[in-house]
Amino acid sequence: MTKYIRVNHPNATHLRCEVYYNKGGENPFNGSSETRGYYISVSPVKREGGLESYTAWTGKKKCILPVGRQSKRMAADAEYEFQNHLMDYIKSWFSGTEIKEGE
Repeated sequence: MTKYIRVNHPNATHLRCEVYYNKGGENPFNGSSETRGYYISVSPVKREGGLESYTAWTGKKKCILPVGRQSKRMAADAEYEFQNHLMDYIKSWFSGTEIKEGE
């Protein structure tokens, strides 16, 4: 599930917010071991003329629901967490970013 929120940010027009399943294991980009589970990710993006651009390494992600395997029930629980606590994550990760009204 992906959601875009309009913001007043120096390098972005929106925050791209998504919840997804990750099998876990070693992250090839930073060498760390990641937990298997459902993650929430928030990244500043610039959306103009049907294109989306972003600056690498500017987003944040967090495992919100560690699981042993992927399932529809756990996916529904992760989406519930995403819907009900998304603004809390945005406020803690991107403090000072102004959310535009009506989005």
